[in-house]
Amino acid sequence: MNKNAIKKYAVWARRELIERIAQRAMRYGITAENAENLFMQNTERRTVNGVVLTSTEVRQCQALLHRMHVAGFSQVIEEVAYTWFNRFAALRFMEVNGYLPSHVRVFTNDAGAFKPQILAEAIHLELEGLDRKHVYELENANKHDELFKYLLIVQCNALNSLLPGMFQKINDYTELLLPDYLLRAGSVLEQMITAIPEKDWTDQVQIIGWLYQYYNTVQHEAVIDPLYGKYVRGEDIPAATQLFTPDWVVKYIVDNTVGQYWLDHVGTSRLTENMTYHVAQESDVGTEAITPEDVTVFDPCVGSGHFLVYTIDILIQIYREYGYSDREAITKIIGQNLFGLDIDARAVQLAYFAVMMKGCQYDRRFLRRGIQPNIYTILDSNTLDDDFVEQFCASDTALSDALKHFIKATRMARETGSITLVPEDCLNRIEAHLSTHAGQDLLDANKTRTLSALVRAMRLLVTKYAAVVTNPPYLNKYDVDLKAYVQKHYKAYSGDLFSIFIYQCLRYCRPKGYAGLMTPNVWMFIKSYEKLRQFILDEASITTLVQMAKGAFFSDASVDVCAFAIQNVNTERVGDYFRLENFVGDMSVQAEKLHEGLKMKNCPYRYRVSSGLFKTLPGVQIGYWASHAVLRCFEVGKPLGKIAAPRQGLATTDNNKYLRHWYEVSADNIGFGLDRQGAIQSNLKWFPYNKGGEFRKWYGNQDYIVNYQHDGASIKHDVLAKYPYLKTPAFVVKNAETYFHPSLSWSKVSSGNVAFRYFPQGFLYDVSGCSIFFDHTETLHFYAGFLNSRVCAILLEILSPTLNYETGHIGMLPILAMTHPSDIERLVSQNIELSRNDWDNFETSWDFQRHPLLPKPNVLKDSPSSGHPHHFSRHDENISL
Repeated sequence: MNKNAIKKYAVWARRELIERIAQRAMRYGITAENAENLFMQNTERRTVNGVVLTSTEVRQCQALLHRMHVAGFSQVIEEVAYTWFNRFAALRFMEVNGYLPSHVRVFTNDAGAFKPQILAEAIHLELEGLDRKHVYELENANKHDELFKYLLIVQCNALNSLLPGMFQKINDYTELLLPDYLLRAGSVLEQMITAIPEKDWTDQVQIIGWLYQYYNTVQHEAVIDPLYGKYVRGEDIPAATQLFTPDWVVKYIVDNTVGQYWLDHVGTSRLTENMTYHVAQESDVGTEAITPEDVTVFDPCVGSGHFLVYTIDILIQIYREYGYSDREAITKIIGQNLFGLDIDARAVQLAYFAVMMKGCQYDRRFLRRGIQPNIYTILDSNTLDDDFVEQFCASDTALSDALKHFIKATRMARETGSITLVPEDCLNRIEAHLSTHAGQDLLDANKTRTLSALVRAMRLLVTKYAAVVTNPPYLNKYDVDLKAYVQKHYKAYSGDLFSIFIYQCLRYCRPKGYAGLMTPNVWMFIKSYEKLRQFILDEASITTLVQMAKGAFFSDASVDVCAFAIQNVNTERVGDYFRLENFVGDMSVQAEKLHEGLKMKNCPYRYRVSSGLFKTLPGVQIGYWASHAVLRCFEVGKPLGKIAAPRQGLATTDNNKYLRHWYEVSADNIGFGLDRQGAIQSNLKWFPYNKGGEFRKWYGNQDYIVNYQHDGASIKHDVLAKYPYLKTPAFVVKNAETYFHPSLSWSKVSSGNVAFRYFPQGFLYDVSGCSIFFDHTETLHFYAGFLNSRVCAILLEILSPTLNYETGHIGMLPILAMTHPSDIERLVSQNIELSRNDWDNFETSWDFQRHPLLPKPNVLKDSPSSGHPHHFSRHDENISL
């Protein structure tokens, strides 16, 4: 499949459709500038620019203006553009795969050329609602463009009875805004046929998923742009978070959740022969007898339906084992086994279509069976006001209380989606009333439909499933309301939406059921997800996990990811972990290596570990590759943070104002080698500043100076002025008591292993040049040897695999004993001196004397007698050399 071609087309098609649809609106005198005024005039325009409108066009224009009043001109044009894009893609898929009930192609002929068969056979078509007289009139007048548009609308309407979730009846402004000239070269339809090969349309999941993701590319990139804002607005969450899950990841997750759940209960099964990414596990077969109907599967962030579509393939095999025919099985699967929710109505529409088309694959007459998937859009209750509550509940006080509670709980449901918490007892009471009072004439029909749809969706959130599988949203830029909601209901897991979903997916599982997800891998290591890890290890068991290489998912999202399955029971079951970190490449490379690892007898990147072992690691990190010897170090060792003091330093809040390179300032105004008291008494303005820097061990990266005159009086004043709610500047002037002390330092962020450097007395340091302080210089040298050792690198791989080395990570390093301290201190001192000499060999060092390639000092008669820059002018020395 040519993803580049699909992306290029989808991005272009969105822009083209929006432009053409806006032109159609302008044809009826409706523009972004005048739409609101036309609505407020509340008059039916019978003519536009001298052209008389039909009664249908008048009605459609009124509906269009009303919708624009509610949602805005641009939003409505966007909605209509996507609606037609969706329908074009659906019709193209159906014609290529022979799923159109009429068996007449809409866009091409039998040879695949852009010559619509539906147009060639217009007078012979048998479509519901077709006005044959109108067809004759348009054909006789050679109005082929108008005839094609009419046939396209009739075809969509004819599919409504079979696929109501995709093809709603078109008799409003959506029809009015259908672009003109669709048959011309270069049109959206012509490009769809020529740009995307017909064979690509046979891969249902891939073509639908990638079209949807790439269509939203512009919106997605705009929302995730750092300049977008501090938080993502509720209406932009779908654009920010919708990511298509690679096919092999879906199979890995479903094989090891849905498939494994069946194996847990039946033991031997031929199902394993057809699960490419199933990880063979040793598990006790449960005593509970189940049937295929018991294997219920829920995707709470259904997207374009990828997980559910592949789940159908697995469930079909399960039903076959149980003696069902494919026709019987697919009816049960779509009607009883699969469930999905999403906040994005457009995604739900595609998921609905994908599942229905999968039904056609196993039963050619499936569309005529009347089966509809349990896949719903999550609405909110903002239109349900007090008047509706009063009418709906009449004099039933208990029902009124239940409905009010339910409405309050779902006010933000469009934003909170599947993490919305609803009281089940309220839901039960409302459902019962809806079922027995569905025909109340006094009720507002639209509000009743909204309530029914909301109740139907929320029912899925209070049900338990055999397996919950999803690729949840990755988002931590919460708006004010969403932040308040997650802090109130999910505080321990509120670092990111995906973290909340990991927690909540386990809550949706039956006991011993499975949750399978693809998420960023940071939850395995970072401190802010420690409570999530603790919950998983206390309540559940990780059965298998794949950690992908850094950057493997960057073509679709700038995040390092993992995929995993967790069983909703706490056991000593050993899990299988695959570490693909060393296999640089995209997701296809990761798939290949996982497939190889599953077949390999002694796979070097496969680890078998019981989840309970992670509890011995600091912060219960998921360091599955740690050897027993390394785990033992953490068990018996003393944390370095209890021996020394790892600290973060100064944050100036304005580096442009307060930082300089040392050579930008006269050396006479720089205080070198001073302690804190000496710095205050010196009255000097500038002092050496440790700002981290490149990978360098032992010594160096001494480039900057900071304005810290009078103990940082100016910085402290600016901080309090900028942040008046702070009572003290200590929030940014951190750990000031350690300034100017000798230290070991490292750069907080690294592209590889971390390097530790010695800084003598006289330096301040910032949050990037984190530092650790010791009571004695000799002790400092000993621990410098440990921190720059291979042993420490191995330990830090577990404590911080993300290459972001916080002070907390360094403080958790286990220290066993000080063996041979004098030898180590001597060797470290030599290393520091060698590194210092190397640093001073170049003019970037303020202790530079001469370039190593120049003659030795005794050749130069006038060489300076001191290497300290505060003894002479740095610039004069360089000129003389």
